Amino acid sequence: MLGKLKIWKVLRGDPKNKRLPKISLFFFNRPKLSLAIWLAVVIFGVASYSTLLKREGFPSVNIPFTVVNGTYLVNDPAKIDEAIAKPLSEAVLKEPNVKRVSAESFGNFTTVIVEYKSGTDSVTATSNLEKQVRPNVKLPDQAVIKFDSPKFGFTERGDDMVVSFYSKDISKSTEQIAAKAKEAEAFLKKQDLSLVKDLSLIDPFVKGVDPATGQPAVSQKYFDRYGERQNSQNNFYPSVSIGLTTKKGSDIIETDKQVRAAVDKLNSEGEFNGYVGTLSASYAPDIKQQISELQRALLEGLVAALIVGSLVIALRASLITTIAMVSVISITLGLLYIFGYTLNTITLFALVLGLALIVDDTIIMIEAIDAQRRRTRNAAEAVEKATGKISRAMLAATSTAVLSFAPLLFVGGILGDFIRAIPVTVIIGLLTSFLVALIFIPTFARFFAAGQETDGRGECTRGSRRLGSQSCPFYRAPLALDQRFAASNLDGWCNCSYYWPGFYHGWRLAVFKSNV
Repeated sequence: MLGKLKIWKVLRGDPKNKRLPKISLFFFNRPKLSLAIWLAVVIFGVASYSTLLKREGFPSVNIPFTVVNGTYLVNDPAKIDEAIAKPLSEAVLKEPNVKRVSAESFGNFTTVIVEYKSGTDSVTATSNLEKQVRPNVKLPDQAVIKFDSPKFGFTERGDDMVVSFYSKDISKSTEQIAAKAKEAEAFLKKQDLSLVKDLSLIDPFVKGVDPATGQPAVSQKYFDRYGERQNSQNNFYPSVSIGLTTKKGSDIIETDKQVRAAVDKLNSEGEFNGYVGTLSASYAPDIKQQISELQRALLEGLVAALIVGSLVIALRASLITTIAMVSVISITLGLLYIFGYTLNTITLFALVLGLALIVDDTIIMIEAIDAQRRRTRNAAEAVEKATGKISRAMLAATSTAVLSFAPLLFVGGILGDFIRAIPVTVIIGLLTSFLVALIFIPTFARFFAAGQETDGRGECTRGSRRLGSQSCPFYRAPLALDQRFAASNLDGWCNCSYYWPGFYHGWRLAVFKSNV
């Protein structure tokens, strides 16, 4: 019988909504514990943002593709398609995890793109595919094929940065520039690039054997140019690219600094006179701009919360809203670090998107406490009644918002891997916002709002007496107006125009008495 009763209580839930108010009161009655927890999580969040979270361009995404590049120097697309592209495509299609194959042939080159079924690890699949295809496909002896697993990057091999090496002397041939770029590659490898995993020249030439003559042949595959604008003119120079990949988990902004320092040193060396190296492609500038936009959006949100909160509720409430928004963002960043995410283009976008969502719970809780404190002189009672009235509505609203983003967690394929950080970040922000409103807002109200009460007759209470009995008359009128115009937009302006003169008057009296 007792077991059935317990099961019934669980199924029935909390119809009188007593559990959530108990949580708020628990922390409200223990302000030191609440503030200690708040400081700890906020400091950890700030440390995550400033130091712990690594900056990168885009999150690592598994691309279920393999690219097979073939070289056959016959200068005939039909021949290279018949000799290389067709037998490769037929052999690849026999593999069970291959979804589709497409091939494109040119005069001396062919490219075969292999798409795998969803969930296939491209690195492992590429290695297995090469082991299966190479021994079983009959290709011309002069043909050269290469299997690659594509990655996100500035080049087809997935480089995270590119150094363009060129000469302003346009008479220099690509062969001369490439030869000097090989020396530049060796020079850069000797520099302090501790965050760089690999640095290598992207050779613009492909070497092979001409099947018609049997002699070695060279064909240029890449034609790079570096352009810059000077004196309202666009100048372009033939260039050769040096690609760099960063170590896993390295900070892209710090790596950018290392590479720029090494390139500056390269340009100052006398052996490279007449040549210029420049970091032409890097994610760091975009990440810096996005971080700046996040900070600007947060600042604008804080200012908007101050203004709107002052007009609609009260100045004190707007201050609590501002503190809560900073707290939610900080805690969210800390949780992203714990869950192994980085500060990249996707998570930064999600944080900016979430700014409009995380403030709802805070405003609802503050307004409810502000309304209750006008009806009772007991701060704990005001918090309990306010939480009891709106906590379930907050929980329902937060749950609905979380469930609306949850389907994005189950999107598969490349798109799912790419955007999964958006719902994760927003959901973390929403849940954090609810917990901050439930746990910390009542504690903040204890110091900012709940302790400064009137007794319903315009008389000053303990909160105002702390500033000195001389300043009490300056509070009677505005506090009475604060009650009278609680439902109007004049409340915030009353706070601004009356409270601050009262604080100033009390401070002047205190200074005057201390000087006497």
